[in-house]
Amino acid sequence: MRIGEEWNRCAYCGTTLNGGSIPTIPQPWQEEGEPPSERVMTAEEHNSEGKRLYNQEEYVEAVGHFREALAAEPNNGLFHCNLAVALAEMGEDEAALAEYASAIRLAPNDASLHLNLGYFYSERERQDDAERAWHRVIDLAPDSPEAAEAKQNLSHVEEV
Repeated sequence: MRIGEEWNRCAYCGTTLNGGSIPTIPQPWQEEGEPPSERVMTAEEHNSEGKRLYNQEEYVEAVGHFREALAAEPNNGLFHCNLAVALAEMGEDEAALAEYASAIRLAPNDASLHLNLGYFYSERERQDDAERAWHRVIDLAPDSPEAAEAKQNLSHVEEV
């Protein structure tokens, strides 16, 4: 090797440098030469993006991301619940109920799913169903923040 030749190689990987530029090291999710914008989102990333869009009241786009999350992880109760909430916001009540049913079938002991279902029913003036869902929250996790919220909701129902 001649003097100065060592500067023609990347110190990190030993790749020969062309024109003195340092090669781009691909990230773990990238194939070599793949631009970052073409990276495939994970199910969790789709779910997070769906929540972000939902919070910005972009429900159609949120639903798309929740469906992408479910395509990758169809047995994730939380993803089904998030899709149900977004569908309900769009007035797609039958589809929302089907997603709530899937969520609860997959995670029957998740108090947050029952809490959300209670809100769904309450917003549609189905108070008996809402109360049943909120009582289920309390049965499942009596000392949880979800149970405290369910108890508060039940106390408001009783006042009416």
